[in-house]
Amino acid sequence: MRTRLLVVFVLAVAFTALAHADTWNKRYAVTGVPNVYLKTGDGNIQVTTTDSPEVTVHVTTDGYRIADDDITIQESQSGQNVSVELRMPYSGRFCIGFCYRRIEVEVRVPRHSNLDLNTTDGSIEASGVTGDFHLHTGDGHMELSGLDGSLVASSGDGHINADGRFDRLELQSGDGRIEAEARRGSRISSPWRLRSGDGAIRLSVPDEFGAELEATTGDGSIDIDFPITTDGSRHRRESRVYGKMNGGGGLLELHTGDGSIRVSRL
Repeated sequence: MRTRLLVVFVLAVAFTALAHADTWNKRYAVTGVPNVYLKTGDGNIQVTTTDSPEVTVHVTTDGYRIADDDITIQESQSGQNVSVELRMPYSGRFCIGFCYRRIEVEVRVPRHSNLDLNTTDGSIEASGVTGDFHLHTGDGHMELSGLDGSLVASSGDGHINADGRFDRLELQSGDGRIEAEARRGSRISSPWRLRSGDGAIRLSVPDEFGAELEATTGDGSIDIDFPITTDGSRHRRESRVYGKMNGGGGLLELHTGDGSIRVSRL
């Protein structure tokens, strides 16, 4: 009986420690367009907008403590530059039984903001922001809506959904589908590239959108809802389409190692 009670006690203590929840909050007053840099070794990132001239960061953890011997947060502000980095504890920490660990990072920014977001393992969500965006997750999906500006986003393993008005669009997934909707007013000011190692690519663009198209797939079909014109050096086959789409324009490069490609009208 004593042995059983001891085991139950040890497991209860371990579970309580792992289930520990902690929070961290910080507000940064800004003027003009802030540059927000956020990096976390693990965790989900969600970005929303505010009408206030400030950047707020709210961190919630389960199974971790925000402390010198667990998760540490290094943060700084220099003018319009706001930097927040979450550093994870030693990855070899011991865990008994059921282990539930979670990190959520919620960021609120002015509607005009530049974002540089990185997570090793987690999703990224952002909506309603205008600016330059550099987003990366090592393992997780992205849900990006109502963005305006330049978007460069990559996931090592996860799908990417993005919609907005874009001047630059670069989306890459090592293993996942890519779906993008370029709203009216979008233009190719620098090459657009959508690439997936293993997944379908879907791109919707306005009727008047033109591009120099290079679409290739290792295994799948290619469907383009716009007229394609070719010359002697450009051609169209089942697995690749090269040519001027809708009269031509900037470079639009679409590639998947295994999956179909579709370019459709809005």
